[in-house]
Parts: sequence; structure tokens; C-alpha cells
Amino acid sequence: MNETKASQTALATSLMRAIHTRLDHPKHIDDPWGDRLLLDAERAVFGPEKRLRGIATYGIVILRAQYTEEALAAAVARAVRQYVILGAGMDSFALRRPAFAQDLNVIEVDHPASQSFKRERLRTCGVPVPPGLHFVPADLGREELPTVLARSPYRQGEPAFFSWLGVTVYLTREANLATLRGIATSSAAGNELVFSYVD
Repeated sequence: MNETKASQTALATSLMRAIHTRLDHPKHIDDPWGDRLLLDAERAVFGPEKRLRGIATYGIVILRAQYTEEALAAAVARAVRQYVILGAGMDSFALRRPAFAQDLNVIEVDHPASQSFKRERLRTCGVPVPPGLHFVPADLGREELPTVLARSPYRQGEPAFFSWLGVTVYLTREANLATLRGIATSSAAGNELVFSYVD
């Protein structure tokens, strides 16, 4: 992670989701926001769309998003009303907010540089921050999650759903374990976490 620039991985995964939405059948997720939020010059960095569709992580990005949102929908059906996205990047869930998530409080935790980029891009594109979306800048390699969540509207005693996708590979083992401990100590009984990792 470059301390001063938005995550290139966040931009790539956003573009992958948009490409999938436009070109793949069957469609596992409906997320066109990468097309709207990425500039042509940013898209060009990743080369032709055919190349992006051909790399091994393309399918992983799509299926982990589908799996997470299906698990989140099931959690909301069980009365979960807060969703914490760790390493949110260019995640667009709160922008496209499916019907099941209309009353969901979405808390996006991300590196300050990436989050600043996203917020600026939303402003530039004329996209208002939707009600119920909260941005919390944090470097989880340097700051403990309970401290980060204390700066947000997160309610520790209430059910929550956490997602942590495409992040663990970029953190040290110690930072990963600290984040898992932070989720555990910040959670009510029965909270859920969906995360990806590389073995």
C-alpha cells in the first residue's frame, strides 16, 4: 500500500466487477460502479478488459462478492442492522444498496489514502454520500480495530456483519491477528465475518 495513493487493487477489483456486470452470463453480481467511478486513464493502466477477465483473481473477486452479499442478506433477515467493510476500497454496496439493505448502517473502514480518493471521486462524479454510509479512515497495520470503530456509529452491543475481502495478503501476520482479535472483542455474540486469505 502506497501511503499517499489509492490502492491499485481497489481500482482493479472495482473495474472487474463492472466488466462482469456488462459482459458475463450468468451474472453473479450487479455492480456497474467501476465504469462510472474510474477514469479512462485509470482503466488503461490495467490493459484490455479481455486481459483482466483472463487473470486468475477475476473469478475470485466476483464470487467472493456474491458469497458475501448472500451471507449478508441472510444476516439482515436475522435482524443484523450494521455492516462493517474492512478495507472497503472502491466497494459500491452502499451506493447500489439492494432492497434487503435499505435500513442497514454501512461503515467503511479503509486506508486514509484510498478512502480520500474514493470520497473525492464520488464528489467529482456528483454522487452524494447516501444516508447510512459512514467513512472511517484507518491503517489497520498501525491502529487497533476497536479504536477505529469507536470513531464511528458502530454499536458494539448490537449484531453486526463484517467483511474483509482482499486485504489480509497485504498485512503482516501480526496485523491480521490483531484485526481478528479486534473484530472478536468488538462483537456481540453471533456476529459474523466473511474474509478472504491466501494460504
